[in-house]
Amino acid sequence: MALTRNTARDIISALRNGTVPREGLHEYAVGLDQHMKVMNEDLDDVAAGRGRVKFVRGEYGAGKTFLSHLLMETALKRRFVVSNVVISRDTPLHKMEEVYHEIVNNLSTPRQKTRALQGLINNWILRTEDHLIRVEDFSEDDPRLLKRTEEEIENKLAILANERSDFPAVLRAYYRANAQDDYQSAQRLLGWLSGEKNVSAQVMRQTGVKGRIDQTMVFSFLRILAEIAHQAGRSGFVVVLDEVETITRLRTAYEREQSLQTIRQIVDAVDEGHLPRCYFVFTGTPDFFDNARRGVRSLRPLDERIRLEDPNDPHPNYRQAQIVIPEFDRNKLLTVGKRVQEIYEIAYGALDSSRASDALLESLADRMTARFGGEVGIVPRQFLRQFVDTFDRIQAYEDYEPLGRIDEELSRQLSSNNLTEIEEANLTW
Repeated sequence: MALTRNTARDIISALRNGTVPREGLHEYAVGLDQHMKVMNEDLDDVAAGRGRVKFVRGEYGAGKTFLSHLLMETALKRRFVVSNVVISRDTPLHKMEEVYHEIVNNLSTPRQKTRALQGLINNWILRTEDHLIRVEDFSEDDPRLLKRTEEEIENKLAILANERSDFPAVLRAYYRANAQDDYQSAQRLLGWLSGEKNVSAQVMRQTGVKGRIDQTMVFSFLRILAEIAHQAGRSGFVVVLDEVETITRLRTAYEREQSLQTIRQIVDAVDEGHLPRCYFVFTGTPDFFDNARRGVRSLRPLDERIRLEDPNDPHPNYRQAQIVIPEFDRNKLLTVGKRVQEIYEIAYGALDSSRASDALLESLADRMTARFGGEVGIVPRQFLRQFVDTFDRIQAYEDYEPLGRIDEELSRQLSSNNLTEIEEANLTW
């Protein structure tokens, strides 16, 4: 499908702001074809009812986050439910209930790009009601429909929730609250399902649950959400856990070990078939995978499951649990720049080729890279931001000569407050 002008403008707008576009990433992805081929195979397996896990390894700036966003964009097009969580000190893996809350809060569907839990559950309930109306010949205002729908909710979740009755109990109460136009109660119940910390006493009285969601419930609840997604017509559930190298910076050995144990439990649960229709993708730096004191190597059972014997293998097997994104280089940067220029011209019309030239592209790439000590992997976000800004000025001013102003404009851009911590740490002059 040809790139539309509106989508092209959305891509350029995001790059102008230094953010990752919501869609259209495949339009300027470079060097990720083999990665995406295998990840699409994984999506096939998940849609067929299996679980899968993938670990993405790469230095900062190699494109791990870009690949994970490309995967999520692809998954949404294939009718998956997706969620992206950045692991941090505030969302540590040794507190899985906090991670669950972020997973649910960041839920996206093809129709709803953020906070999609309510829409997903409502769609599932609507399908349940429609089935009863069609099969059992109820009318929409039949008072028996409420009771039968509650029974059907129970039946549909019985197999999944035989060890955890909390989720079905709250879901039934949520359905009844909506049916009775008690939207305040419905929102409280939805809050409980999403793992909010402050649990209303009314929720506990309505449902009989005790307290908020804790670590012992998380895997069961993720399995239930994946099944609800499937029964609501979705292909499966994709969860990206980004920047897991944060584990290596945790203060205590206990926190680090428990975080790694959580990853091992996810891997084992998927391998043993306990998380069907779920695809977990972890991204991390080489140090996370190779560090024998703070990383994966410090937990032998996890290391044995996901170890990559030769990260520099010239003929990598992308179907292994751990895959590598090679470091970003100058050629890739220039290729991305050319593609972004093509997208810009779809969005806003042709640029003056004498000013928006290959010489401009190469000069901006080289001078930006020099500002970051020659580390090309640090460059792409700021490079594309400046590149788009330069195109805007070329279109706005006939007398604007960008080649002569590169150093001046880089100094202005890179001295402002729009640098990440890693960009700021690598800025040399």
